Amino acid sequence: MRLRTTSKRFKEIAFIIVLCLVWFLIGWLARGWLLSPDAVLVEEARQTLKNAYPPDVPNDRELTYAAIRGMLDRVKDPYAQLLDPAVGQAYLADLAGTSGAVGMSPVKRNDHIVVGQVFPGQAADRAGLKSGDVVLSVNGVSFDKDMTEAQAAMLHIAGPVSTTAQFVVQRGSDILNLEITRQAKTLVVARMLDENIGYLFLSAFTQNAPQKVSAALQDLLKQHPKALIWDLRDNRGGSMEAAQQIVSDFIENGPLFTAELKGATQKQFLAQGDAVAADLPLVVLVNGETYSSAEAAAAAIQERQRGVVIGAQTHGKSEIQTTVPLGDGSLLHYTIGKILSPTGQWYQGRGVTPDVIVSDERGAQSDALLESAINYLRQKLTQ
Repeated sequence: MRLRTTSKRFKEIAFIIVLCLVWFLIGWLARGWLLSPDAVLVEEARQTLKNAYPPDVPNDRELTYAAIRGMLDRVKDPYAQLLDPAVGQAYLADLAGTSGAVGMSPVKRNDHIVVGQVFPGQAADRAGLKSGDVVLSVNGVSFDKDMTEAQAAMLHIAGPVSTTAQFVVQRGSDILNLEITRQAKTLVVARMLDENIGYLFLSAFTQNAPQKVSAALQDLLKQHPKALIWDLRDNRGGSMEAAQQIVSDFIENGPLFTAELKGATQKQFLAQGDAVAADLPLVVLVNGETYSSAEAAAAAIQERQRGVVIGAQTHGKSEIQTTVPLGDGSLLHYTIGKILSPTGQWYQGRGVTPDVIVSDERGAQSDALLESAINYLRQKLTQ
């Protein structure tokens, strides 16, 4: 009786083992069928390196990221990048307008992160950071040749408001240690100028910008301005939806800009019909650091003849990027289309030409652009 029981149990175990082997074989074969030949090729290369390459091979995730970055490099999209999970979270905080900043923009030059622009009066400027300084480290993290602009800007330079960033920079042959406290970003500034002119500055088209601009405009309008100046200098753009909402404060109806997507598909962004400042004389200030959706906003004001654009030629970035989350929390950032103006102009590589061209000299004692805007409005109001 015991022998029969043992034999029966053995058969059950053997059946389970065979069943597992069958399913394993089916899974292995299905894996080859379900994966594309290219995906199988990549996996074959990965396994070959891991099994036979003499030096230590990066882990699977690093190899996967390297493959993705190779694909991005191949599509020739200068704005495409893979943001790892940590940088991705910092990017989303920056897009939402909740991260703190030091008041400078990093750029990659000759395998170094270099200080590009230092914004006057902000923390980096007060601490003595200069354009052209080579950033060696921030808070002990070395800025080597593998450091990207995105990693530098969003993961190390930006951060929670009121925290400190310890910069080590090289200026000529000198090594400097600078302590800079991150500040809440100055997204909107609104004030009344002489001669009853309202002034509105916007630094970026973040997701929370429309609400802040609307509140600032309402406060200005309560003071009964005769005209408005909208300052978009050094505005690096952001959300097209935010730009649509904000420009709709100045233009009552009609086209503002158009997104031309894959296959010549177009999505038109129209004024939303709730303008609060559609009738006041308007000047928009721009310079070479006016980017992307900020350029689209300036072009809409100019081409719809809603106001006058004064300043220097804008940067010339008129392509649209999107950010798609991947399975591990990283973000894929890439170009999906063009931004076209109300008359169908594409300003990529050439920028928007102001109606009145005035050089924007940094560090000058007077603000030539602002003075030109005030003079223009003074003459218009007396006509």
